[in-house]
Amino acid sequence: MHYKVTCEVCNKPCLPPMSGICNCGQRAKVIYPQVMDSPPLFLSGENSMWRYRATLPLGTDVDLVTMGEGGTPLVSSESLGPAAGLGELYFKLESCNPTGSFKDRIASLMVSQFQHEGVTGCIAVTTGNAGSAMAAYCARAGIKLVVGYLATAPPAKRMQMHAYGATVIEVSGIEEAPENLERLFDGCLELCQRRSWPMCWMAHRYNPLTVEAYKTVAYELIDDLGLVPDYIYVPCANAALFSAIYKGFLEYRDWGRIDRVPRMVPVQPANAAPLLAGYEQGAEDAVRVTARTCVSGAGNAYAPDGVLALRAVRESGGHCAVVTDEQTLDTEVQLGKQEGIFSEPAGALPVAAVLCDVQAGRIPAGSTAACVITGSGFKEPKVVDQMFDTRCHSVRYDHFKQAVESLELMS
Repeated sequence: MHYKVTCEVCNKPCLPPMSGICNCGQRAKVIYPQVMDSPPLFLSGENSMWRYRATLPLGTDVDLVTMGEGGTPLVSSESLGPAAGLGELYFKLESCNPTGSFKDRIASLMVSQFQHEGVTGCIAVTTGNAGSAMAAYCARAGIKLVVGYLATAPPAKRMQMHAYGATVIEVSGIEEAPENLERLFDGCLELCQRRSWPMCWMAHRYNPLTVEAYKTVAYELIDDLGLVPDYIYVPCANAALFSAIYKGFLEYRDWGRIDRVPRMVPVQPANAAPLLAGYEQGAEDAVRVTARTCVSGAGNAYAPDGVLALRAVRESGGHCAVVTDEQTLDTEVQLGKQEGIFSEPAGALPVAAVLCDVQAGRIPAGSTAACVITGSGFKEPKVVDQMFDTRCHSVRYDHFKQAVESLELMS
């Protein structure tokens, strides 16, 4: 084993290593003794997150379950950034991963580990992207997957899980009481223990190993950009992606690859913002709120990795941002029409936030910012129908020329 999971306070080993909380109640951390004193060597010929395998918790004896996840495009804004007065605005297109979201990174690592350990089945609870990713990678590994799919989540993501062969059970009633989600998790854990199946946790609080996959987003940003942006905007639900990206920047700084870290900005819907609540109250952790938003995948009432996220915000000199659902959906439209980027609403959150922030003077004009576009717009076609005029002219082939000539755009 080339990594250790220890308590960040008492430094004792955390057992089992999949647990994110030490017996003393403090957070666990994953460390790599062989790279603590000198920068690791990365694989130059690999164009996926596995280029950084030396800093991921799988040994070379583990056969990878991979579809080329990671290595996603980083593109500069052609319209929105310059119009807002930003020096440079970049989009990290996690929507280009194999199943269309950033969750493919964690799914590849988790399922590779499961396959190595001889796991035959697993259970996941999801609002969509995690289930789609796990279903695809479990299919490649021949592992059974049962998904508890929250009834409020987009139907298109459920269809994706079915396409990959997962057993999908729709779960309702979660929103009726704050404790209902915990009750669902408790029931899943009982099933997992009975069958000796693992639970597919997607937050550091529950599984510090697999969220290590997300830190490779930070590595790629620096390697592709060749400089440190002033600000990084990341949409947040459980805050695992956000806190892992910050860890990636810290590691690059400690290895001497960069001399500073960006200011970190987590973004949540205005009516589902437990991180902002904790930040404004001066709390160490996120504060549970009543969540009401149409932005699927970002509507958590609580962020399990809130402690790590708020620490990242404060240490980096960042801030917590929120935007309304209307602003988010409007930005989704602008991304498509002005940048050629088809994002799901959650992926549009950070772009909406950075545009609002520069307009309000919360960040200086001329700043360099990068936004993580977490998922593809194909995940939520219903939103597309609501936001865009998807009607089209219908003519016979021999009338097409006349139809085009009659349009105003040809004048």
